[in-house]
Amino acid sequence: GRGYFEDNTFNGLGRANTVGIYTNTEVDPSYHNYVRGHVSRSNFTNLDWGVVCEEMPGMQGWAIDFQIGGQTDADCNDFVANNLGGIQLIHCDDNLTASRNYWALASNNAIEGQILHRSDDSSLGLVNFTPAVLAPDLGGTNLVADDFAMFTVTGCVANSPIAFAASFQGSAPLLTRYGIVQLEMPIIRMPTITSDGFGAATNSLWLPLGLTGSKVYVQAYDFTSELLSTLLVGDIL
Repeated sequence: GRGYFEDNTFNGLGRANTVGIYTNTEVDPSYHNYVRGHVSRSNFTNLDWGVVCEEMPGMQGWAIDFQIGGQTDADCNDFVANNLGGIQLIHCDDNLTASRNYWALASNNAIEGQILHRSDDSSLGLVNFTPAVLAPDLGGTNLVADDFAMFTVTGCVANSPIAFAASFQGSAPLLTRYGIVQLEMPIIRMPTITSDGFGAATNSLWLPLGLTGSKVYVQAYDFTSELLSTLLVGDIL
């Protein structure tokens, strides 16, 4: 049989040695496809690792057949703000499909850093994570106290309403109706801006004088794609 994990939230609350889903093949090496499963529409956050697949050392054959993600973006899982990474293989030489997932990152190179697999250890299998759901990319300039900081997000849908929000408290993940927001309360909401024809939008936020030496945490949300941007963590001068 095949196990299905759907519409779950795995939140490690920042504790060490926490894993959302762990699979292990401590069985006779002659078994094939012993661990079979499909994970979709689930959230993995504030864990050490989102998903860990482990095989018995020296095991041959396709012992793990585990799909993480779906055929469409609607089935994607969210891997956000995990301490060590999203997916880890241990002695596992099986290739895994983990495409169409959201990582709150804007490039495949950045997502690669969230997966421990063949690219890091030639004895391991390959996690096929592309195509991935890439996040809009957020950047900031003029992060100076007693002045307006400027924030620009790119990679949004053209002519889409874009919400901006900020926090001066931190970036502990918070599960909301918009997804896993990496902002701590209280959250400051900036005016909603419509992106231009290239999918970019710019907003501003006044940084009070007393914030010199502290940090500002900012994210944007595209109402059309329903995607949160990357998290900007900026040092206030």
